Amino acid sequence: MVQRKAGEFEPGSNFVGWAFQIARFQVMKAQTERKRAAERFSDTVIEALAASVPEQFVDESKISALENCLEKLAPQARRTVDLFYQNELKRKAIAQMMNWTPLAVSVALSRARKFLRECIDRQLARETV
Repeated sequence: MVQRKAGEFEPGSNFVGWAFQIARFQVMKAQTERKRAAERFSDTVIEALAASVPEQFVDESKISALENCLEKLAPQARRTVDLFYQNELKRKAIAQMMNWTPLAVSVALSRARKFLRECIDRQLARETV
C-alpha cells in the first residue's frame, strides 16, 4: 500500500511516520471489515500501537542517504528498482518489459541493492566524521 501511495509522499517529511499512518488506516479498514467482534482489536489498542513507533525505525539520515543514492544509480538500474519496488512488478514482467531474462533482472536488482547499501554506508560514514 505504501508503494501505491508513493506519489503522495512529500520529500523532506517523516517517511516512517507517513508509512505508519498508512498502515494504521489499513488496520482500521480491516477492523471494520471483520464481522465478529472477537476478531477485532479495540480502538484503544490500535491507537496505542500507532503511537508507539519504535525509535529504530525513525532514521531520517538513512532515508536521506537512500534518496541521494537512488539518484546516483545508472538509468537502467534505477528503472529496474522502480519497477520492482514501486510498481510491485514480478521479475518475469520486468524481464518482458526490458527484453531481459528473469535471471538478468535478479542480477540487476542484486547489483543495485549492493550499490545502494555501499553508497548509503559511505554517506553515513561521512556524516559521522
